[in-house]
Amino acid sequence: MKEKIYHTYNKVQKWRKYLPILFTLSLFHLFTFPASAQIDYSYTKENPVIIASDWDFPPYEYSNDQGEPAGYNVELLQTIFKKLDIPYRIILREWSEAAQTFERRDADLVIDPSYRFHGRPYIRSTNILNYYKVQIVSSAGARKVTALADFTPEDTLVLKLDDYAANRIVDERHLDVPIIYCSPKEALAGISEGRYNYFIWGEGPLNWKKKELAIDTLITGSIDIPDGEIRIVGYDKELIDAIDDEYARLEQS
Repeated sequence: MKEKIYHTYNKVQKWRKYLPILFTLSLFHLFTFPASAQIDYSYTKENPVIIASDWDFPPYEYSNDQGEPAGYNVELLQTIFKKLDIPYRIILREWSEAAQTFERRDADLVIDPSYRFHGRPYIRSTNILNYYKVQIVSSAGARKVTALADFTPEDTLVLKLDDYAANRIVDERHLDVPIIYCSPKEALAGISEGRYNYFIWGEGPLNWKKKELAIDTLITGSIDIPDGEIRIVGYDKELIDAIDDEYARLEQS
């Protein structure tokens, strides 16, 4: 019995010398990895995170009736930055101008279907906010088109400048069809009035805009363009990582 007690005593004494080290490691873990990481950012009220946003991309991003930023992406970022306690400002622009603002680094973040902004120096969020399903809209009497190869020189294709679908088509496909760039509102009105044949844009934005303009005579269908992955894109990896972490927590809550 005495030998057993002595052996146990020795084991306790052996581990006692490691207690200060274990205590230090516990404190390091506690203050380094809190539930919501508090990182010393350089962003302030005078120097907030600038987010370039599309004013005509509903239901994700758009300008509401009061001219203020609205939409799923906007609400999500507002929630995340409130959680992170980081000052921010959302600027609404026509999409091609918003993209150029980000490229000039006059904005810190942009939300994009991860086609235009990939590779260095851009940092993309790991999390996918949504999928951008591309569709084609035409008048009821137009010839049915389900693939880009179906277009002919007699057709007229309308695209939104710098949109995901437009960039995929121009960069990857050499179509023998006249292409016109204009706003979604003008494109849908033009097809409804017979001035244009086809318009390619996102399914969600198309449905929203058709309802907004009270246009229900147009036909919407699938087209052979891969779905885009809508992600947050920036230049600051630490900021993108913090946004990713907070987004993951929101998804779990």
